[in-house]
Amino acid sequence: MTSLKLSSEDFNSWNTSAQDALRALESLGGTPSGDYGEATATITGENSTWSTRVETTHQEVSTLKEAITTVQTNMKEADQAGGK
Repeated sequence: MTSLKLSSEDFNSWNTSAQDALRALESLGGTPSGDYGEATATITGENSTWSTRVETTHQEVSTLKEAITTVQTNMKEADQAGGK
């Protein structure tokens, strides 16, 4: 297994960018779940620009939320393990 150490600045930068992307996707999410269409979003965050083509906005949002939660959980577990 490969481990990756991020400084708190790197993590905060990534987290801010991911949250910016999530907010922008949610603002597109006026389409009810199950609606299919195309939307293009450009999200400019503090540290990065995301360009996303969304086919089903709700699915994209839930996938991104899941990814953010997974990374945050892994970071907390790694911090706890490293602190022992």
